[in-house]
Amino acid sequence: LALMSASSQSRVDPRVARSRAAAKEAGRALFLQKGYAGATMEEIAATAGLSKRTLYNVYADKDALFTEIVVEVTTFAEAFVRDLEVEFAVMAPESLEAALDDLGQRLALGILRPDVVALPPLLVGEAREFPQLPTGYFGRGPGRVVGATRAWVLPWPPAAVNSSDRHKSMS
Repeated sequence: LALMSASSQSRVDPRVARSRAAAKEAGRALFLQKGYAGATMEEIAATAGLSKRTLYNVYADKDALFTEIVVEVTTFAEAFVRDLEVEFAVMAPESLEAALDDLGQRLALGILRPDVVALPPLLVGEAREFPQLPTGYFGRGPGRVVGATRAWVLPWPPAAVNSSDRHKSMS
């Protein structure tokens, strides 16, 4: 028994995985609705359909649950930026207008989700309790999107950036 393989040690009990997923979903909804201080572990457990004991078995405390939720959203934002950076690296200069349209649509789909819109005010509001979370999120997500977009647009010749007849005719 002491010689269990690494793969069997790293397997997560499906019940634990389901409990953690339900707790994160309920926690995310309640934190966004009520803020960190307004949401209780009792409410999170009830919303997730878990007992308080089960909730505390999968998350030591509310801080751990909140931090994991924010880290997950930050990881999603990082993946979005990495994909964007890869696309920017191979994009041809003649496709600026189409690329900007595509970027606008992707950003709208990515950042106009209710949970994404509600997250920055929540992080700012909880910055005193969790000072590393807002800076980590903004630096690894929205800040990198702005930086990547700026780095992508700067090398374009001014004529390519300013020559859209469609935009001139709209003025």
